[in-house]
Amino acid sequence: MTEAGVPGAYVSGGFHFLGPANLPRTIVARLNEELVKVLRTQDINEMYRSTGMEIVASTPDEQIGILRTQSERLGSIIRKLGIKLD
Repeated sequence: MTEAGVPGAYVSGGFHFLGPANLPRTIVARLNEELVKVLRTQDINEMYRSTGMEIVASTPDEQIGILRTQSERLGSIIRKLGIKLD
C-alpha cells in the first residue's frame, strides 16, 4: 500500500471459519483441530498454493485477535469517511 501512495494502510484477506455465538470451547477446539489437520494435507496445501494463497492455520484465540484488529482498522476508516449503508 505504501508503494501505491497510501503509507500506513494495511490490507489483508483471508478465509475464516465461524460458528454460532456461545459455541462451547470444547467443540471449538475440536473443530479447529480437525480443520488444521485438513489444511495441512498435501492436496489442500497444493491447491491453495497453486492459486498464490498461503495457508496459515491459527488457534481460535488468534482468530479472535485477527478479526478484532481488522474490525477496528476498518471501522475507523468507515467512521472517518462517514460511510453508511443504504
